[in-house]
Amino acid sequence: MTTSSRSRTPRTRIKLGSDPGDLLAALPYLLGFRPARSLVLIGHRGRRPSVVGRVARLDLPPPRYDEEAAAMVVTPGRMGDDFGVTLVVVGKHDEEPQAPRALGGRLPHSGLVDAVGARLAGCGIGLLHAMWVPEIGTGEQWHCYQDTGCGGVLPEIESSVAAATVSATGQVTYGSRDEMAAVLAPDPPDALARRSALLAKASVAARGDPAWSDKATAAGLAVVRAALTESERGTLDLTDDRIVRLATALGNSRVRDACLALAVNAADEPCRAAERLWLALTRATPAPERADPASLLAYAHYQRGSGAFAVMALEAALDADPGHVLSTLLLACLNKALPPRQVAGVGRSAKDDLGWPEPAGPTEPGGTG
Repeated sequence: MTTSSRSRTPRTRIKLGSDPGDLLAALPYLLGFRPARSLVLIGHRGRRPSVVGRVARLDLPPPRYDEEAAAMVVTPGRMGDDFGVTLVVVGKHDEEPQAPRALGGRLPHSGLVDAVGARLAGCGIGLLHAMWVPEIGTGEQWHCYQDTGCGGVLPEIESSVAAATVSATGQVTYGSRDEMAAVLAPDPPDALARRSALLAKASVAARGDPAWSDKATAAGLAVVRAALTESERGTLDLTDDRIVRLATALGNSRVRDACLALAVNAADEPCRAAERLWLALTRATPAPERADPASLLAYAHYQRGSGAFAVMALEAALDADPGHVLSTLLLACLNKALPPRQVAGVGRSAKDDLGWPEPAGPTEPGGTG
């Protein structure tokens, strides 16, 4: 399952009209990718359906697992202060009816909708609207589970209000979940094997100097600062030796935790420069060291509301190192649908100061500042 709190961040507010088709057209921008064969729950806040709260997505289960899927996606506390939910089913499995209202007038995955509705009722949350659409695309017809006379056509996806709002913030919306996952694809195996051998040699050479010592931490912070400066300038050059030194630095939890602070101001260019570095290192670093940059990348996306991408990055981190504590913690927070502000303190609690970007110097006398 993937979750997204993009719509709840103060930096990205998506205003929707009363047409349900507008909400369906906004799904790619709420999730960060265009969903297919998905169950999507959209929470609503403030007693107004136009105000979007938490958003959760689940791969469509086979019909025999409807109850299990409903229990997974609807749990007490998951929807927070959302007063109601819009439920959207995108696509269907081959065994489901081909045409809307086939097989006795039931839409595909009606059993799943019934199971989720019952779970919501048990949590005291109203099911405001339940819709089925074959795919999220301009001109696709959507149908209502609750009212046979209710339905409509999706507007142009790329020119929707949600598209304009999200694009203006510089956030990327992917064409599919697979396309999003491809961004995290690791470098070729031979390159990773070469770097793994170099990391092993570096570890042997560093014996006797604890990785968390003040000396090692200061050296690690300097290595990361230099790479961040290059990333901000667009001149980052990741040679094998550079990757090994950065991976070694981030393997020091004091250095890694200091880097978390960069994600607190997610819209700032320093944060974007850091994200570019973490992404490059996530691809370039072998396991288990890959978990450290992947967790930093996940935290940055978590803080700016890209929950789906954050989950993917954390899954990559835990694939590389199943015991990675920070990744386990962040994934638990995402699975509980905690909003970014509730985990922002993680980025402010580091003992060490990264010292980047450097503060602006004093204004010259007589200058305008």
